[in-house]
Amino acid sequence: MVKKVTRQYEMLMRGDQFGAKHPELFPPGSLGASSLADLGGIVKEVTFHEVGRRGAEGEGVNERFESRKALIRTLKKVRQTSQLLAIADPPVGDSFPKGNRRLADRALLQMARSYARDAAPLADRFIGHGMPATFMADLQAEIDAFAGALDRKQQGRSSAGEAKSQIRSAIGRGLLAVKQLDAFLANTLEHDDPRLEAWKRDRRIGPSARSRKADPGASADAGTSTGTPTTPKAPTSSVVPHKEEQAA
Repeated sequence: MVKKVTRQYEMLMRGDQFGAKHPELFPPGSLGASSLADLGGIVKEVTFHEVGRRGAEGEGVNERFESRKALIRTLKKVRQTSQLLAIADPPVGDSFPKGNRRLADRALLQMARSYARDAAPLADRFIGHGMPATFMADLQAEIDAFAGALDRKQQGRSSAGEAKSQIRSAIGRGLLAVKQLDAFLANTLEHDDPRLEAWKRDRRIGPSARSRKADPGASADAGTSTGTPTTPKAPTSSVVPHKEEQAA
């Protein structure tokens, strides 16, 4: 989540926790109890969508990297062998062009399919130059694996976008619940009641005053601090930064 949404979410969690600490302020059947119940449900909803968003953003990322790397290795072998065939049959070399260093995924996929199409009638000659007897089937399997990884990555992005939309919607409803609680507590508590002051601190968007007091050195822009709930971490795929290999 972006910083603004994260801070709004953390404020909603503090408000939910305030209600758990002071149940005496929210008698059953009151507007306050209803608003607090709504707030608790919204916090759970946002948590659920945030976990899903993080998981979706990692969908297919490692798989795409590994399948791309394997496909490029095979395409390089096909091209190198085609250059040997081209010594006796020059037009063969033109069917297997060299790819750019950072060929885009979809362009690489298109080139790989072109390689497979043009290599099929020459399979025996490729095999005669040392390519495995199964190289055509292996190449097609690697093309299919790469295409599938790209599709899953795109699906993950779409799912992450939907989760973000659900989070924004839930946050909006949560802010409304907090405003209702503002009015309820202002009407039921004396202005000097320490519980009202505690509510005002906890419902502040950003690090709570209580947290800043506990950690005087914390920056006013810090997203979290001691005593402030943090955005839950979702289990994600282990994504390792990497450089793209040269295509074919």
